Amino acid sequence: MQGKLFARALGLGGALSICGSVALLAAMPVAQAAPRYPLSTPHTVALWHMDETSGSVMHDSSGNGHNGTLSNVTVGKPGFKGKAYSFNGKNSEDTVPTSSGFDVPGTGYKITAYVKFTRAPQNIGEDSYDLVRKGLTTVQFWKVEVSKTGKAACHFTGSSGIADMPGNGPILADGVWHQIICWKTLNQVKLYVDGTVVASRSVTVGTVKNTNVLSIGYKNDPNVPDSDFYKGIIDEVSIIAYT
Repeated sequence: MQGKLFARALGLGGALSICGSVALLAAMPVAQAAPRYPLSTPHTVALWHMDETSGSVMHDSSGNGHNGTLSNVTVGKPGFKGKAYSFNGKNSEDTVPTSSGFDVPGTGYKITAYVKFTRAPQNIGEDSYDLVRKGLTTVQFWKVEVSKTGKAACHFTGSSGIADMPGNGPILADGVWHQIICWKTLNQVKLYVDGTVVASRSVTVGTVKNTNVLSIGYKNDPNVPDSDFYKGIIDEVSIIAYT
């Protein structure tokens, strides 16, 4: 991994040339720029490292107890950092009980996920890959997903407005790890891929609240069969609220 290589490079006591160090830094994922609008204190709502190598429980490392239940998910795969989960695109499901922590405040909310896959949803008969989702289209909801053609996508339907970015940036079905971030602020939503803004909407979404479960790797709908199954590997999913 780039981060581990960088750590080793630092441990060489300056043995790398300046050019070599710059090249190594350039290869690392770029940190996303801060939104234009001021944010208050960030609070980690959930942090799922997905490092489990056995069992059917996804443990939340935030201390908030947002553990998930795995069904037909393969654990212990090589991850972006440590281990990761593999989803089969047919019936793999990761479900976290509903919580007020997953309600989006009017200020800021950021969802991050690392993904690696080789086939776009349209190639396996899906309309999209739901990576992280809370709620359905019949209520206020938010989601981070991969579009039908394999691009990053993000959506918020809130109390004051809607921000929809249905498929932006490069096609990600290349078997390489990619970071996707969906970041809502007071009156703007930005979608990042590997540290670069690929879409932005100036809109006041407001709050987003519902009582549905949070689903990772699929869409949970109690009224119809589950769908939008992800086929690929996912790692290091996190949610941060700004209050």
